[in-house]
Amino acid sequence: MLEIKESFANSKTMPKVMVIGIGGGGNNAITRMIEKASDYVTYAALNTDSMTLDKCPATKRLQLGTKLTQGFGAGGDPTVGESAAKESEEDIAELVHDANMVILTCGMGGGTGTGAIPVVAQICKNLGILTVAVVTMPFSFESKPRVYAAQTGLKKLEQNIDTLLVIPNDKLLTITDKQFFLDEAFTLCDSVLRYTVEGITNIIFNHGTINLDFNDLRSTLKDKGYGLFGIGIASGDETIVDAVEKAISSQLLDTRITGASNILLNTSGRVDLVALNKAVSYIREQAGDNVNIFWGTVSGDPTSEEIVVTVIATGMKQVSTVQESSTPDPKEFASKVLVTPKEPTPQINPNLDFLKNAKQASGIPTVSTLQSKPKPMPVQLQIPEFLLHKPS
Repeated sequence: MLEIKESFANSKTMPKVMVIGIGGGGNNAITRMIEKASDYVTYAALNTDSMTLDKCPATKRLQLGTKLTQGFGAGGDPTVGESAAKESEEDIAELVHDANMVILTCGMGGGTGTGAIPVVAQICKNLGILTVAVVTMPFSFESKPRVYAAQTGLKKLEQNIDTLLVIPNDKLLTITDKQFFLDEAFTLCDSVLRYTVEGITNIIFNHGTINLDFNDLRSTLKDKGYGLFGIGIASGDETIVDAVEKAISSQLLDTRITGASNILLNTSGRVDLVALNKAVSYIREQAGDNVNIFWGTVSGDPTSEEIVVTVIATGMKQVSTVQESSTPDPKEFASKVLVTPKEPTPQINPNLDFLKNAKQASGIPTVSTLQSKPKPMPVQLQIPEFLLHKPS
């Protein structure tokens, strides 16, 4: 049964964007996004597990496969998740029918998310909705069947999605030298999904000197396959070229922009034309001469000298995340992830120890009030260091 709460995302003058979290990982990501929700975005949660679904504060919630699973979950079986989604096809279509863009998110490898997300994506695509998926791949330690299920589900999703952003959880081991508990590792996975989705939606609703509108985003994402999302910050003696280099060198993605067909570049802060020309030339060197670049800029904090760059690249041909990846060194994993804490684990704080050095990046507005013609306002967005660049 489809449960709907009142939503603020109802302006006829704005693109209707819906973010849907599917399964346990997707529901967790939605819960974190709602902590800093945008009034322009509708948040929805889909699950076969009614207890988990009830805990999610999403604007809209849909239990999948009520007859098949009776609300007890998919039991880790993607075929059950797929069948449950097909049972609920009409409800899913009703949920998304008036959206202009849908962003799907889940953790691949489980039953509901892995099995249902290709079905949901196909429904959205059949309705002519711009459909993007942001998914994480399981840690290698999570057993070969789970990794295989994730890879199989990813191949199905490829066929029914406009743009697919894939984040391998194993990459989390490369972004910090500190130890962290297993539950903190999964909390970080949720945070990665959250910040990636927020970065995309912020581009849509930014209004600056040179705007990137929804059709620019559609041109970048429509039927483009695998994509890359990154944020880079330049400060001090650094230039916009440094920020761009950081943005396209994400430690969390296997994808590189070589061969990209479209790149969307959004800048914030004081950028001179000479430096901008160098940045665009650098992007062309990395992606190729045939890349189509969309550029926009928004006003940042006038008191800040930072330059913030957001990059979305699509159309890359070769992506290693769908292939069998080598298992990380068990000693490396054991040295960083503590499965059993030595003392009772306190309640997880989203601001983990290794996120304390996150920069306060000014100039990427997050919309807090609904208005037909938003005015540009410098708003601070806390961007974790792991989304920016790993220090050399």
